Amino acid sequence: MGEYSHGVVWLGGNHTGARWERLRLSDQSARARNGHRNCSGGSRTVQAEHVAPIFTSAFDLLASTGANPHRCGLSLLAGSVPVPWEVVSLVQFEGDLQGTALCGVSRATALRLRPALGLETDPDGLQTVAELVRQVCDSALLRLEEAGLKCRVSAPTTLADCQRLPSGSGVSVVLAITSDYGLLDLGVSLQRVTDAVSEAGENAA
Repeated sequence: MGEYSHGVVWLGGNHTGARWERLRLSDQSARARNGHRNCSGGSRTVQAEHVAPIFTSAFDLLASTGANPHRCGLSLLAGSVPVPWEVVSLVQFEGDLQGTALCGVSRATALRLRPALGLETDPDGLQTVAELVRQVCDSALLRLEEAGLKCRVSAPTTLADCQRLPSGSGVSVVLAITSDYGLLDLGVSLQRVTDAVSEAGENAA
């Protein structure tokens, strides 16, 4: 079992067989990794069955291209803090789950990804990262449906050199992946609709 200083726990296994548990992550104690700043305020419940399908889909996609992906860290990222990425692409989840999934990379990593995603002409890498997010989420939606969760995702919103994530992005669990293309950060902030309503009621009280 690996435990990181910012309170996020990874419970062994590889990317396809990793064991997760329900985690209550203290935003107040979250520590920065890979340029991520401290988060602030309250706490947020993260469930394995919501997060793992996206992380697993990303690993599978990168592995299928021969990119040799490896997990190198977990962190928390609040939508209100500066982000370290030159290219970031986000999608919104609706249906049984609501929230955000994103991928953030350097421009150099985005350009190295182009051939793997069949995009030869994409000078700024925006279209490449959007396509990566689209393919990862398409695969994750199938995994979620197998688990009884019916969701849909928006078209990707892709930004270059953004200083902060759009308002409402929430707090994401971020998985950093090293690969032959470079470092990729995958952020997931999803809640089941019933859990989100319950938390909203608790906060109002």
